[in-house]
Amino acid sequence: MGIAELVVARTAPQRVVLVSGASVLERAARLIAESRNVPVTVGAPRFVAARAYARFWRLLQIRDDKLRIRDVLEFPRSEPAPRSDLPRILFVTCRARHHFVVDPLAHAVRAAGALPHVLAAPVDDAELHARLDGLVRSGIPAEYLSNYLPPRDARAPSSGAIGRSFAGCGDASRAATSSRARAEDPVCHALATPLLRDTVERSLLVPLLVQEAASRALEHLRPSAVVITSNRRYAERALALAARAQGIPVLMFSGTLLMGRDPYEFLDVASRLLVIGDHLREEIIRQQGIRADRISVVGDPALECRPPDSARGPAQGSRPALRPRRRAPHRGVHLEVRVALLLG
Repeated sequence: MGIAELVVARTAPQRVVLVSGASVLERAARLIAESRNVPVTVGAPRFVAARAYARFWRLLQIRDDKLRIRDVLEFPRSEPAPRSDLPRILFVTCRARHHFVVDPLAHAVRAAGALPHVLAAPVDDAELHARLDGLVRSGIPAEYLSNYLPPRDARAPSSGAIGRSFAGCGDASRAATSSRARAEDPVCHALATPLLRDTVERSLLVPLLVQEAASRALEHLRPSAVVITSNRRYAERALALAARAQGIPVLMFSGTLLMGRDPYEFLDVASRLLVIGDHLREEIIRQQGIRADRISVVGDPALECRPPDSARGPAQGSRPALRPRRRAPHRGVHLEVRVALLLG
């Protein structure tokens, strides 16, 4: 809508010609033009392929929403972990690669006398399952977040906290589609109404189920801190937001955190950011204006847990190692700093 409105405002056309009128962009252009009394013509009103494509795209979105809901409802569940009076650090993972960061920290936390606990997003990933199974075999509790939302409760979202969330979403949807909203911005109202309806009826169900599971998990586990490795997926965001609402510290630490072309807000759900090097800390402070005391440099756990070069033996066909410009810190020093931050 914003693109179409900007184009119409800059070009001030005397007539708008649409190819088929079936796409969202063409619908937006038609509504904007009609609101400005600009004539609109459809060049190919019988363009069946374009209309069929638009219909197919909508049906595909509906199918994807239903598949995501089914995956959450039918994901295998087991009994949640038992309660404990020990200080518990909760780690959240959504991909197998997150365990390159989490697993060394979990072992270090256990060695420090606290209880690590790993919660994973309920996704069908054999490598992630193998990672969790390895932690369990080593004596570290690891499970899926879905364990804290039984299938019976997940399939009956009309009751409890999920029902109240749905009711709130329904109230917001009705307010957005009211006659007052239609009068204030008829163009936006006409475009947003079907999207709001689809969101309330299908798209919001999965995040609401994850949110309810996160709240129940925190109530059951009562962690001293929550550690996330990203802030983009439902599980980590739901647990981080629920922890902040309960006054539980949230730390974000991604061992692969790099400044890309499209940087995002790192501390939108976390209270503290842990990075692998000074260069990242300085760049994030410069770009996002984050206070220096909210970012700590703690090194890379994946490198610290690698065996010494002598134990690995010479690499076949590899180039000679470059001489470091400065002496590397003692192995394990950064790990101790990370554990202190987690337990403090």
